[in-house]
Amino acid sequence: MFSSLNDLLIRPLTRADKGLLPEALYQALYVSPQEIPLSRDLLSLPEFARYIERWGERRGDLGSVAILKNRHVIGVVWLRLFPRDTPGYGFVDEHTPELLISVHPEWRGCGIGTKLLEVTLQQARGHFPAVSLSVTPGNPAQHLYERLGFTVVRTCINDITMRSML
Repeated sequence: MFSSLNDLLIRPLTRADKGLLPEALYQALYVSPQEIPLSRDLLSLPEFARYIERWGERRGDLGSVAILKNRHVIGVVWLRLFPRDTPGYGFVDEHTPELLISVHPEWRGCGIGTKLLEVTLQQARGHFPAVSLSVTPGNPAQHLYERLGFTVVRTCINDITMRSML
């Protein structure tokens, strides 16, 4: 563990970091502690692969990465725009990028997700009118999103779409 958030560096996510995204995407897929972990094979399905394929090459791709001073990556947030004909799970419209956040399990609850989101939302201001995301019902992260200004725009049986106006 670290003694304070002063031991943490948050910097922009770059195209050179795209190798971090498969593991970050896997960690972002919420499964309650009582459930069996998901298969990593899910990442090759089109509905998941679209979040990371060719990241950094499309308009709207931006994000942040949290690194401990020892250079250990412990969190990633990234944004991606989707077209109406191939939307993401948290799709609102073609002008609102979907946000994904991943904090390594052993570092959750330490304030890293909050810092990553704050930095990334600030980075997105001026580029987009809003940011959306999808959260699984029961995921404790929903409280973090609400605290940072996200509101529910759609509820389905397996996911909740939230949006933060920028």
